[in-house]
Amino acid sequence: MFRERFLYTNPAFQRIAGYTRNEMLGLGFVDLVDESSQQFISCLVHQYEQSSEDNFREELRILDKEGNEHWLFLTSSM
Repeated sequence: MFRERFLYTNPAFQRIAGYTRNEMLGLGFVDLVDESSQQFISCLVHQYEQSSEDNFREELRILDKEGNEHWLFLTSSM
């Protein structure tokens, strides 16, 4: 099952997003995207949960703590 909150984020991602490690652990994917992208993220998560894949890879546009946009290639393992 997909976890709603990050269990780990690397320091580079934390710098890009503008959050501390502890702040990041309280967040999830949907907290880093605008409202119009939340449905897209939900669909991706649903597809991932229904597949037999062990890894999740996607290019996503996130908003940092200040609201600035960044494109990231995201990889996650279950």
